[in-house]
Amino acid sequence: MYGNASKLVAIEKTERQIRVVCRPLDWAQDNLPTQTYYTNVYTLTENGLRVENTAVDFLQTAWSDRAQEIPAFYAISALGTFVFYDGEKPWTGDTLRVEKDLAFWGDRPSFVLKDGNDETWCAWTDASGYGVGLYTPAAISLLAGRYLYDGSKDPNADPTNYVAPIGVFRLEFDTPYTYTCYLTAGSVPEMRNTFQALR
Repeated sequence: MYGNASKLVAIEKTERQIRVVCRPLDWAQDNLPTQTYYTNVYTLTENGLRVENTAVDFLQTAWSDRAQEIPAFYAISALGTFVFYDGEKPWTGDTLRVEKDLAFWGDRPSFVLKDGNDETWCAWTDASGYGVGLYTPAAISLLAGRYLYDGSKDPNADPTNYVAPIGVFRLEFDTPYTYTCYLTAGSVPEMRNTFQALR
């Protein structure tokens, strides 16, 4: 919030993988480190990017279960159409839901996925249906929206599109919490096939 960077603890890189360990700052405080360590392992695969995220909390607080972003993902404004599956027949090729004019995510509730729906991928696409997809198997809902939408292709522009697959859990003292997500690019059918193969 104040433009400060989190503290990098370690970075390791190989030809197809980057591992980053950091100590994040408290988002709402000015330069205040948390008692949590994040480890992110990014692995380039033949289908896209596999990301393993692990959080370890060292604050001895009895947290309760709450909704968490797993992860927060931002796309350029030009990818302004949101696509996901919210039906009752996952991974059968059933009709996808397409949202073309989403408002700012802070002004709307999340899309709650039906019980038994494990087709928990989503994508931001352009008008032709080409875009970037995100699959988080542990998600139970999707929070999504657009900020200052103008169709810009500039990755540094303020307008952005956002989605957060949501999980509900708590962090336990000195106990790693890990989830995995996958990213790919392509047409909507290509992305759906890729994620189904990863299922």
